[in-house]
Amino acid sequence: MSEPATATVVVAGAAGFAATGLVAGIDVLAVIGALAGSLVFFTTTEERPVWERVLFLVVSFVMGYLFAPAMADVELFGVRPFKYAGPAAFGASVVVVTVALAVIKRRGSMAEPQGRQDG
Repeated sequence: MSEPATATVVVAGAAGFAATGLVAGIDVLAVIGALAGSLVFFTTTEERPVWERVLFLVVSFVMGYLFAPAMADVELFGVRPFKYAGPAAFGASVVVVTVALAVIKRRGSMAEPQGRQDG
């Protein structure tokens, strides 16, 4: 079982990335939020192989960080649920892969042939 080792490497890498971000101007709160959201996704999708989960973890982390400013600007009925970058990145990283997988699954089911088949 290599999941704890993989998670340790990812956390250590993100900590290094966050430390570098202090110097380079990267939003550390968004990095931590995106990492937390991607780890939640990684640990809750046990039915997938580890290599897919690691790939989705990276995609979730990167896209969660990139979508954080957009999520922080969302306003629903006069309320901003994600006012700060950390929670916004967390929400974005959890949602982005889930929505992408749902779209891919739906598109795959639409591509199946419908009706009668000769044979």
